[in-house]
Amino acid sequence: MVDDTGVTVAEASPPSDQPTRADALMGIVFVFFGLIITFEAWRMPRMEEFGSNIWSAPGVVPGMIGICLTLMGFFLFMRSRQALNIAPPKGEPGSRLRVLITLGLCFGFAFVAVGLIPFVLAAFLFLFSFIMIFDLQDRRVEGKPLTGNALVKRIALAFTVAAVAAWTITTVFEDVFFVRLP
Repeated sequence: MVDDTGVTVAEASPPSDQPTRADALMGIVFVFFGLIITFEAWRMPRMEEFGSNIWSAPGVVPGMIGICLTLMGFFLFMRSRQALNIAPPKGEPGSRLRVLITLGLCFGFAFVAVGLIPFVLAAFLFLFSFIMIFDLQDRRVEGKPLTGNALVKRIALAFTVAAVAAWTITTVFEDVFFVRLP
């Protein structure tokens, strides 16, 4: 492709939906990690001696998470196992920055917000920040920055999604699983 100045510019190839070697290896990691979580959840006390319901045992939620991680890791590995003979692809531009932003938001949520402010507010702030940062970054990369009414609509949508998700997460854990959140 030649730009307006006559300089040849390499065209960006569309992202491939083909499984990669990294997918296969991460599938194996998730299977082992999920199995460890499931095993440790099984070892947690069941509180049968107190006559409590099986669903109120402290290992139920971690066990479900471990089983889900194991299954998803298995399916990821099965989908991408033919890719083990393929060299890993180079990362997309800006992918390291996205990982650092994600880690910063997650650590900020876990180590700063949770415990200092009510959980539902911490979850809302985390989700709202995550949605807005990555939506604005994606639009900037695509060359479609948001301005005016479009920006207000995206903020309102992010606010609504974050508020509903934070309330739902808090309600499910406190009222269904009887887990007291910080």
